[in-house]
Amino acid sequence: MAVRPVLGRGYSLIDRRSVTLADGRRVFAKLAVSDDTAGYLRDEQAVYSQLSGAFLPRMLGWDDDGRRPLLVIEDMSQAHWPPPWRAGDVEAVLAALEQLWACRPPAALRPVELERADMTRWPRVAENPAPLLSVGVCGREWLESHLPILIEAADAAPLGGGSPLHLDVRSDNICIRDGTAVLIDWNWAAVGNPDLDLAAWLPSLQDEGGPEPEALLPDAPQLASLMAGFFASFAGLPPPPAAPTVRAVQLSQLRTALPWAARALGLPPPN
Repeated sequence: MAVRPVLGRGYSLIDRRSVTLADGRRVFAKLAVSDDTAGYLRDEQAVYSQLSGAFLPRMLGWDDDGRRPLLVIEDMSQAHWPPPWRAGDVEAVLAALEQLWACRPPAALRPVELERADMTRWPRVAENPAPLLSVGVCGREWLESHLPILIEAADAAPLGGGSPLHLDVRSDNICIRDGTAVLIDWNWAAVGNPDLDLAAWLPSLQDEGGPEPEALLPDAPQLASLMAGFFASFAGLPPPPAAPTVRAVQLSQLRTALPWAARALGLPPPN
C-alpha cells in the first residue's frame, strides 16, 4: 500500500491522502485533524450514507473512533477539475444539480430555513462595517446609502423548499468525469430552495471566467443580496483556524456577488 498527501484547493485543514491499495486500486481518504474537521466529516458521511447518484462519489469506507474520523471515497484524480470551464462543463454541473434536487432528502439534513438568521448577514455588516470597507469593494458612502435596501432584500430571500442542496458548489468541489459533474465535500448539505445552490455557486463561476450570475439565475435580487451579504460579512475578517485560506476565496466571490446584487436591485455599482 502506498500513501501520499493530496495538496488540493480545499480550504479546511482536513488531512487528505491518495492511497494505492495492494490490489492497485486508488482511493481518496480524508482524516479529521481537529474537533471542527471531525464534525465536517461526520456531516459529510451522513450524506454519503443516505444519498446516491452519479453526482457524488461512492463512499468506500468510514471509521469513527469518536475523536478523529476517517472517510474513504473513490478516487477522482483523473477527472477534469475546473477551471478552466470547458464547453459543456457548466451544463454538466447544472444537470448534476437537477438530479440532486430531484432526490428524496436524506433524513440527516436540516432545512436551510432554520439557518436564516446566520445566513442573512447584512445586519452584521451594518453593526461593524470596518472589515468590509477594509477590502475596498465599496465605499462608505455607497454602503451607508444602500444598506437598508440590501438588508430588506436579503431578509426576504426565498430559502424554503423540499430539495436536497449541496450549498458549497464551487470549482474546488466539482470535477467532470466522462461528461458528468461530480460534487465532493458535502458537509454543508441541507434542504431548501434549489435556487440557493445556484446563487451560492454563480459568483465564483463568474470569477473564473463564466457568465454573469443573472445569465443562469435571472430575476433573483433577494438571493443576490443574500449571497453578497454573506461574503461581505466574512471577507475582511481574520481567517478561521480550521480554514486559514478561505478569506481569499470569499473576497473573490464578494467581488462578483456585490455588483450582481447591485444590478439586480437597480442600485448604482459599488464604488
